[in-house]
Amino acid sequence: MSPNWKQSYETINDICEICEATSHPQSMKDSIFTTNHTIEKIVIMGLGDNWWQLAMILALKCHFLNQNLQKANIDVRPSSRQGDWATHQQFAVGLYGNKDGPYPDNAAGRATYVEDCLLALEKYFVKVNTYDKLPSPGPVVDEITSRTLLYTPLIPMHFIAQAIKGRDPELYIGNAMDTVEGWCEAMGMTELKDVARDFREKREWKRLAPMPTVVHNEVELKQADKKAGQMESLWNSYNHYSCAPNESIIHSNAQALVDLGLQAVGYHYVTVDCGWTLPQRGANGTLTPNPARFPSGYPALSKFIHDLGLGFGVYSDAGIKMCMTGEPEQVGSLFHEEQDAETFASWGADLLKYDNCYSETSSGYPNTDYTPIVPHLGRYQNMSDAITSTERPIILQICNWGLDFPSAWAPSVGHSWRITNDIIPAWRTIPRILNQAVSQTSFAGPGRWLDLDMLEVGNNIFTIPEEQTHFSLWAIIKSPLVIGAALKDSITTIREESLDILMNKDVIGYNQDSLGVAASFRRRWTEEGYEVWAGPLSGDRLVVALINWQNTARDLTLNLSDVGVDTAGSLKDIWNEETASDVESSYTAHVEAHGTMLLELSQITKAAASTQKPTFFPATNFTVTGSANRQTCHSNLCAPVGSKIGYISASGSASMNITSPSAGARKLIDVYFCNNEIAFQSAWEFGTNTRNLTISVNDVTTRIEVPLSGKSSELFSVGKGWEDTGTFKVEVGGWKKGSNVVVIGNKGGDAGLQRLGADFVGMDVYF
Repeated sequence: MSPNWKQSYETINDICEICEATSHPQSMKDSIFTTNHTIEKIVIMGLGDNWWQLAMILALKCHFLNQNLQKANIDVRPSSRQGDWATHQQFAVGLYGNKDGPYPDNAAGRATYVEDCLLALEKYFVKVNTYDKLPSPGPVVDEITSRTLLYTPLIPMHFIAQAIKGRDPELYIGNAMDTVEGWCEAMGMTELKDVARDFREKREWKRLAPMPTVVHNEVELKQADKKAGQMESLWNSYNHYSCAPNESIIHSNAQALVDLGLQAVGYHYVTVDCGWTLPQRGANGTLTPNPARFPSGYPALSKFIHDLGLGFGVYSDAGIKMCMTGEPEQVGSLFHEEQDAETFASWGADLLKYDNCYSETSSGYPNTDYTPIVPHLGRYQNMSDAITSTERPIILQICNWGLDFPSAWAPSVGHSWRITNDIIPAWRTIPRILNQAVSQTSFAGPGRWLDLDMLEVGNNIFTIPEEQTHFSLWAIIKSPLVIGAALKDSITTIREESLDILMNKDVIGYNQDSLGVAASFRRRWTEEGYEVWAGPLSGDRLVVALINWQNTARDLTLNLSDVGVDTAGSLKDIWNEETASDVESSYTAHVEAHGTMLLELSQITKAAASTQKPTFFPATNFTVTGSANRQTCHSNLCAPVGSKIGYISASGSASMNITSPSAGARKLIDVYFCNNEIAFQSAWEFGTNTRNLTISVNDVTTRIEVPLSGKSSELFSVGKGWEDTGTFKVEVGGWKKGSNVVVIGNKGGDAGLQRLGADFVGMDVYF
């Protein structure tokens, strides 16, 4: 492949003009684009902040100058920052530790990521030179010969990315390869662009903790299984005991996990949540268990749990203090990640739940900050790297309450991540959490799991049907199953009905299924009060959940076509404990108030693809009135239109005359919408993570309540998640053959909590 040198040269010129740095890059252009001799070494100086990206591109560029690939070496070193080489000796791979940058602010994190990126393109290089520390007092100049390409970059990478892509880049590691793709595309390097794209999409750009070569005991065996992709299931002290655990509580519940048979069906870890440590660190700087609560200490507690054949879970916080409830404040792990990880490993920890309180520097480390100005990735990356360096396989549960859309970055850092604010002891918390999960289920997969928060099953807050719904949906969405109830202590013993739910082998099997695909949201009947979720299982099976949101029991019907099925040779109704054979078209069953029809379908015949093609009506064809207005979106967002109508309210709507070629009052519609009204602060009260829309056809109104559609950071992405499109399928009445007046509005929104409706992008109508 021959690169287009003229195009590349002009691209560099354009970038230099934009960056107002035309003087320096001339030497770079001359050295890269006029060098004729074989390049045996690439030395890249001044490597700081985002320069690893530029280093990669430069190295790749040099590959095309050197047809003899086996001779290409890369040597990356940090900038001297006015000659302070002593500062740089603590950093590896020549990456300057800029704590204000978007990338890991610790040496190990940056080094690992750069190395991984280069290794991903290893077929273009034989060796990547790395240094644990630099030569002092400066670079070894005599290494530079006529066959060494020396380059010191001066152009900020974000200006380069902006020049090429026409917009500010997403400053996350997860999107960094996208920037590399942009470079490759601009340079005419199609082959390498494809490599970078494939590398990013496979999510292989960050290694997790190394696996032990030899499995020595049951704990390591379970951990090894998890590393291979299994879901973690466990007991955690917080939901029942809050921040007041003690040794007796942990002993009795760990023992009950075994005695009640929960261990036998897959619950393996016992985690002591907040409230376990002394308020301050010890003389040697380590976290110290509170001797009044844990008189035997944590090593003894770890041994007790391990001797039961269980895994030991610990808790800390990515802030300066741990989250606490009514207790003296306790110091967190921020700035102490390596020491704390080593401490946890020395205690034999198998799992770390890592919280998010007191973590935002800019606002003075408040207990909670829902609008931080610093991305969360760095703090969690630091602990992930620290855990990796201990060489003990420890599961990392990221608990940042869904801030900064962790589904976009957490899979590279931990094994599971919370996607919502806390579950609360009220039924309304269940739909609120599910509405936030709708847009995120595609991010889950083997070894990376959405965490819907700890279970309330067994805390006697919900009815039995409500507990069945709660457990069913957590299981099929592949959330970690974290028991939050008291199993047995001096006062409480879990009720048998709740224990039966937690031990249901079918439902646990759906959660642990080897396919590892989370169930997804399929249909919602807003006014009728029910909805359907479904997901594939191994063995060509399908799990389906139909939730009855109404306060009364009733018979409900699942239309198999709503989950892409024509017939099922076998059907198992889990909670009704019934089976059926040769089910065609639909299945009807009795569902309790707030209960769920949970079905396993096998021997499936998939529904044939519909030959009926919809007609799309974009928001640009609608006329706006009142408060409603048109909004242009960033490139490739608000798909498929690129714009939307917002501020739809009781006094603001969008209307259009649509001609129907067919009779029939009811027609199926796919509504394209944007909603990122995330219930963070309102989660404790009546936040729902939904917005209303009403669709009126010839004055016949259908109301829909749409979930969140955001698939990017609500804090730092260009559209703040408000330009990510979701779709909502609904049957709408009022149609007639010929002209129809269609109005998109928010009727009744002024009377409730949803003053503004979802933003409208367009709709498909199936005539």
